[in-house]
Formats: sequence, structure tokens, C-alpha cells
Amino acid sequence: KQWYQRRVAITAGGSTSIDTSSDRVRVSDTGDGTHLLVVTHLNEQDSGNYSCHASNDQGTDEEEMTVSVILGWSEWSEYGNCSVPCDGGLMNRTRTCLNADLSKCPGNDTEIVECNTFLCDMS
Repeated sequence: KQWYQRRVAITAGGSTSIDTSSDRVRVSDTGDGTHLLVVTHLNEQDSGNYSCHASNDQGTDEEEMTVSVILGWSEWSEYGNCSVPCDGGLMNRTRTCLNADLSKCPGNDTEIVECNTFLCDMS
């Protein structure tokens, strides 16, 4: 079995010409004859055609797929603590643009909401 990225072989445990400085794009041998394509820390350069070529004494087979990576915002963080215990405060959460082109991330990177809007007990 052999995986290819844009017709360039991906070596088992190695990388392709797309990213030769790390093992971001690699093939993982599970030990039972399965070879998984593993791509970590996706970026737009990982978009393209991938194919797997397999052969045995019964014949050969090739499966192709097209991967499109469109990076935008990360997931929102959890909300932080409220700024006050009562009488109304604020708390926020943040997210990060995963694209070097900030125009691919419309909207704000911080969301602020009210919290603890109940009155403090003065007794």
C-alpha cells in the first residue's frame, strides 16, 4: 500500500515535499496491514489530491480523494470568570484566526457577555 499527495509518495513515518521539515503528513502503519494517512496541524497547502494504491495477488486498486483545507477561526475558548460576584459583571471568551490572511476570519476574536446580573444581598 502506498499513499500519494499530488502524485508524490508519502513515506511511512516520513513526509512529502510539501513539508519536509516535520512529520505533519505521514503514513501510520497500524500493524494489522492498515496504513492510515495522518495529517496534523492542517494548513491550506495540504489541500489537493491524495490517493492510495494497494496491490496483492488478487490485483491492484487505487482510491483517490480531494482534500480542501479552508482555515478560519479556532473554536471559542471557555468563558473566563465573571468580573464580579453580583450586581452585573462581564466575562469573555476568545478565539484565534488560524489563517495568515486575516481577511479569512471575519468577525471578532473576543466575545463579551454579561454575568451575575442579580443584585447583591445587602443583609
